[in-house]
Amino acid sequence: TQFHPEFTSTPRDGHPLFTGFVRAARASRAAQLPAVSEA
Repeated sequence: TQFHPEFTSTPRDGHPLFTGFVRAARASRAAQLPAVSEA
């Protein structure tokens, strides 16, 4: 059988596999964005 962590998580308490993936994706995206200076 396959493991489906999405069936054991909730929107507020996601499975560590998915929360780690989203955290890494956000960090990667933030590192790619240019710095914005406020005028």
